[in-house]
Amino acid sequence: MSGADLANLLNEGAIVAARQNKAEIDADDIANALERIAIGLEKKDAVMSEKKKKLVAYHEAGHAILGALMNDYDVVAKISIVPRGPAGGVTIFMPSEERLNSGLYSKEFLENRMCVALGGRIAEEIINGRDNVTTGASNDFQQCTQVAKQMVMTLGMSPEVGQRLLGGQQQGGPFMGRDFMGQGAPPISQQLKQLVDVEDNSPTPQDEQIQYSVAALERVKRIVDEQYQRGTQLLRDNMFLLDELAKMLMDQEKVSGEELMKLINKAAAEGKLVMGNSRMAVAAYTGQVVAKKTKCVHPDKPMMFACADCPRRGFCGSTAKPPSDRLSRDAKRSAIARYGLASDVEPESTGEQVMQKVEEMAKDMSVPSSVVKSVAASTLVALCASAAPLPAAADDLPPPQMQPFGAPQMQQPGAPARISGRVTYSRLLEFVDEGSVKRVDFYDLGKTAVALVNVAGREQQLVCDLPGATTGLIEKLTAKNISIEVHQPDKPNPFLGVLGDIAFPLLVIGGLLFLRSRGGGGGGIPGFGNQGKAKIMIQPETGVKFENVAGIDEAKEELMEIVDFLKAPERFVKVGAKIPRGVLLTGPPGTGKTLMAKALAGESGVPFIQSSASEFIELFVGVGASRVRDIFKQAKEKAPCIVFIDEIDAIGRQRGAGMGGGNDEREQTLNQILTEMDGFEGNSGVIVVAATNRSDILDSALLRPGRFDRRVAVSLPDVKGREQILQVHVKNKKLAEGITLTDIAKRTAGFSGADLENLMNESAILTARRNKKAITMDEINDATDRVIAGLEGRALQDNASKKLIAYHEAGHAIVGTLLPYHDPVNKVTLVPRGQAKGLTWFTPGEDQSLISAAMLKARIAGALGGRAAEQLVFGSGQVTTGAGGDLQQVERMARSMVTQFGMSEVGSIAIDDGGFMGPNYSEDLSKKIDEAIKSISDECYLNALTILMKNRACLDRVADELCEFETITGDRLKELVAEYTEIPEKMAAV
Repeated sequence: MSGADLANLLNEGAIVAARQNKAEIDADDIANALERIAIGLEKKDAVMSEKKKKLVAYHEAGHAILGALMNDYDVVAKISIVPRGPAGGVTIFMPSEERLNSGLYSKEFLENRMCVALGGRIAEEIINGRDNVTTGASNDFQQCTQVAKQMVMTLGMSPEVGQRLLGGQQQGGPFMGRDFMGQGAPPISQQLKQLVDVEDNSPTPQDEQIQYSVAALERVKRIVDEQYQRGTQLLRDNMFLLDELAKMLMDQEKVSGEELMKLINKAAAEGKLVMGNSRMAVAAYTGQVVAKKTKCVHPDKPMMFACADCPRRGFCGSTAKPPSDRLSRDAKRSAIARYGLASDVEPESTGEQVMQKVEEMAKDMSVPSSVVKSVAASTLVALCASAAPLPAAADDLPPPQMQPFGAPQMQQPGAPARISGRVTYSRLLEFVDEGSVKRVDFYDLGKTAVALVNVAGREQQLVCDLPGATTGLIEKLTAKNISIEVHQPDKPNPFLGVLGDIAFPLLVIGGLLFLRSRGGGGGGIPGFGNQGKAKIMIQPETGVKFENVAGIDEAKEELMEIVDFLKAPERFVKVGAKIPRGVLLTGPPGTGKTLMAKALAGESGVPFIQSSASEFIELFVGVGASRVRDIFKQAKEKAPCIVFIDEIDAIGRQRGAGMGGGNDEREQTLNQILTEMDGFEGNSGVIVVAATNRSDILDSALLRPGRFDRRVAVSLPDVKGREQILQVHVKNKKLAEGITLTDIAKRTAGFSGADLENLMNESAILTARRNKKAITMDEINDATDRVIAGLEGRALQDNASKKLIAYHEAGHAIVGTLLPYHDPVNKVTLVPRGQAKGLTWFTPGEDQSLISAAMLKARIAGALGGRAAEQLVFGSGQVTTGAGGDLQQVERMARSMVTQFGMSEVGSIAIDDGGFMGPNYSEDLSKKIDEAIKSISDECYLNALTILMKNRACLDRVADELCEFETITGDRLKELVAEYTEIPEKMAAV
């Protein structure tokens, strides 16, 4: 771990202690800071239904129990169902000190990691059944798939593939096809198509690579399936533990590692602990040993770190290691160099030297030495190792293949269109002597030759760099009657050279005059105006407080620390805490990032300096950096203050990703921002707040500790948050009696704060246009439809089209009403909006962060209800293009079920589509994915068609009423359907 990471953790611990008015930092503060950095802030006010609480409890219990029952695995430190960041719950594992010092991971450990990662989904399936597993395991599948890929493709841990590395050192290996530099295997999907038509049965190197790649792909799936079966058996055998731990989590929300160990000891003592064979799961638990009351050999140490010396395999802050397990520094270096499996921690940064570094950083803080030695250093190293990737082994790389020679001007008629590779001069002479050369083209004034050579019955075009004298080659080619052609380089046009000499000074003069006309907007050239400055808005008082910001309580809690620091810095300085230099607000557009920054300044009572990142960039290099210096100069003069940079991704993208002068200017601007932030003194009072909705593309140097110390997620609000936001936006609006903001909030799932503000404004406009004195629910509903689907179009005049659309929408509505897992219908209408000729609106019962397989299938069936109604009423030959949008939704949901959520026979693996490089998997796997998607779609279509066939009379009645009245409310629809069949009770969302 870097020095910046160490300093950041200790500073976070100091801030936590200061907010609790402590005089010094203790172990709990360090632990809280570590969890906060690793997994985010707790969402204590998050609304969670009892059903979701139970689901999350069993999900996390599955992870924890499998982890606790593994012999070669990290120790469970804590289980929590309090949401943190994007996670609904979290299970924290702490690695042993021996593994941290060695930096090596055994095959058994990696298999255990996959099994533990799958534990959450396994527990869901055991408790709720396969049809009710949820989307909450998608990240687990990604982690599991990545570990399996590395075991097979880079670590040689698969007998089928063998001791070799496939696809170069890319993360994706052969999954990503050909490397950017032309190395590695060609795209698997295309080559597999070609293999079918190959008549020559002799394997080529590419064929062999493809065969290994296909074997690797199959092996990855097989490994994951094996661990899923293994975990399933182990959890089924220990249902007592699973149920008890889930109940504990539902009652107290958090369970410590010690409490879990007591529960396992209890199960062992009562004979309820079931272990598999040595391959299935292996832990050193027996009733006799585990039930025995033992004490830690280090009782005086803080209970924070996994200690192998403790008989209970518990948590201990001791740094003691068995002498036989310790590795020398040279042994560590040897292992790192050979296997490439070390974490980011260098050998010199582990053990005692880490302790020394932490002690140096903590000398000015009120940190007890025992905490520094036994908690801080071990926890820091644990954090680094837990997030460390498993890089490929450098020694196992195959030799690089020939790189293609990019010379488009060498392509000639009659010659192959593709350069096959390079050849040495001596080998070229041998080809000439053998009579294999048919033609030679000379380029670059005789420095390069491209020969058309017959190699093993194939014509290949080979490039050769020639020595100074090529007389011998010419003589041999002439003697063999081989076609020779010399290509002269293109001669430059002298007129263009003269024109360039004249045009350049004219452009310079014109550019200077342009800068002068702009008042020096280009960069402060002497004699041509003032120095260029970005458009900066400085507000001594924003007038915005946190009470004006609603629906994002977690973000406000994060920023309250900065408010406290600006208002009462002495409380933080007392324990050695430093004010964060930067805060990065991330989230979708319209969620209130700018408003939150203004509220931070207003709540702190400091000036607010605002600018957009795009204002820094100009055509001329150096202008952006000059403007950055200017804005930070003003900030230092007005300190303490808040500097807000909006859309920072305009200049903060990963460096080296582009070409040309514009990219150079952007990189110089970014470098200047980094320099300015590094130049701040510890507590200067200048805080930089930046906002972006593309945090994934930002440069890593911008995000490291010491620059943007805080990353605050400003996400879309939930039902409670939307209701709070609506309360803010209706303060100056008159609402009619009977309107409840809760109903509006439920119907506006997915709306941002800006969307809700726009909704109420549109409602007010409609009220004024209709000459009403107060906003009614009709205006709000119409405004909602307008915001979501667009302006209302002209009513349909063609009776035939109107009837067809009526049946189509009635099919959606009836299928959605009669499926228990489908969202309830809010309204069905034939009023055109945007591109849609008719619409069926569904209202989720509550926000659904976790969606079950049954819910997804119900939504697919509902989307196919329109097409099913067309086929039932008008026949297969008369179905229309009106279901195009529905089929897009079906494809998206079904593909996600197969490739992301593990809800098909393809298995519990995460499959990436490869992005712009195309599919990153074999044709065989692609076929299985397509078959699984079609199977889901066909099953849901048959379900929709069956419902409509059984309720044909109801379908006709709803369609007729739609043709007559054009709009049917959800309540009226239920009345109509209830006349023909019983409506099932809607199942509560997760």
